[in-house]
Order: sequence, then structure tokens, then C-alpha cells
Amino acid sequence: MNPPDHGGLPAPHTPRDPPGPGPGPGPGTITLSGFADEISPDPREQLATLAAESITHLELRSAWSVNVADLTGPQLAAFRAMLD
Repeated sequence: MNPPDHGGLPAPHTPRDPPGPGPGPGPGTITLSGFADEISPDPREQLATLAAESITHLELRSAWSVNVADLTGPQLAAFRAMLD
């Protein structure tokens, strides 16, 4: 009998195959991110709030009430500078 095909994805863990401890992301690791634009249109306030909550990943959708697809080069550079 062949094992089930999971469409190229890893097989789900079962109670007989628990995720093991280990460094870095891997099975059983959850990475929290936030939609920072729901905090405030001001990216400084967005980043400060995420940092205060120990959230180190964000989904950039907008800053300064501007959709990410419409941010100008200078706006992107300014946002990037805030991350450094």
C-alpha cells in the first residue's frame, strides 16, 4: 500500500509523530505577524506597537494611508529607514 499523496506538502503530524524541538522555524513553529495599518496610518506608531508586543513580522499593506502598491520610492525608502 502506498502512503497518501499530500500534493507535495509534508505529511501532517500525528500523535505518533510529534514535532521535535529544534532551533529556528520548523514543524510546530508559529510566526506571528500583524497587519500594522490596522494600528495606525502612521508607520512609526505601527512599528512601535508591533515592537511593544514582540511581533517581529508584519504584512505591509499600507503606510501613511497609502496602499503598498502606490507607495513612492521616497516613501518606501523612508519606511525602510524606520526598520533599521
